[in-house]
Amino acid sequence: MSSNMSSAEEYLRRTTDWMTTISLFALLFIGPFGCLCNILIFTSKQLTKSSCAFYFRCTAIFEFCILCFGGISRLASEHFGKNLLNENQIYCKFRSYLITAMGTIATYFILLAAVDRCMITSVHIRYRAFGQIKIAYRMSLGIILIGMIVTIHAYVYFDLRPLCTPQPGVYSIFYSVYITVLASILPDGLILIFTLWTLINAQHVRKRLSTTQLANTRQQRHVQKTEAHLLIMMISQALITVLLDIPRVSCYSYYFLTANTPKITSYYI
Repeated sequence: MSSNMSSAEEYLRRTTDWMTTISLFALLFIGPFGCLCNILIFTSKQLTKSSCAFYFRCTAIFEFCILCFGGISRLASEHFGKNLLNENQIYCKFRSYLITAMGTIATYFILLAAVDRCMITSVHIRYRAFGQIKIAYRMSLGIILIGMIVTIHAYVYFDLRPLCTPQPGVYSIFYSVYITVLASILPDGLILIFTLWTLINAQHVRKRLSTTQLANTRQQRHVQKTEAHLLIMMISQALITVLLDIPRVSCYSYYFLTANTPKITSYYI
């Protein structure tokens, strides 16, 4: 009986390792390619003055850095024997800090894009002023600085134990709460709220335009079409972000809360 269990466990372990390796290789190829395409799209001439496009461009840049830096280092550590992550203390701290900071910043850039579309579709002129590119520059700088400051705890409390994990006890709980609430539930919830708010505003805008008798020029129609495309992209990005964050946050929370808990073999399966 135990022999059969051992064979089954070994088969499941090899299958899991194989699927993880394949998915990681696919992610490292498809992910950066998609980010580069987004960067090229949002740097096009007609979108250079769009604040929403600027937020999307910043999101793509940070996600590209996360995929390349985090993905390649993980691949080298788990499948090619280059275990620098679990051997070098400075690298462990630096990588944990950067991955935490860039992930937080990328998520809040999507929130800024949602807020931008909500404001730009408002009936109030004062709120629509939020969509100016100069304000986007200031908001982006603020988000980056805040994100780099509030995640400095990852550099302080991550260490080799003997693997690169957060300090057990209170900080492990704090880090799990941070990842779950501040880096996921809070921004994702706000993204959904502003997305729904944007849809309501967009309906009001369409009703107002349908009652207007003035003919739109070709340039005005082009601008409206571009804004509509950005709105669709923002809504799609918001929904995808929220859906992908659910399993990611669940796995991260489980991993960090149980990182220092002994487990039997079947517990991993």
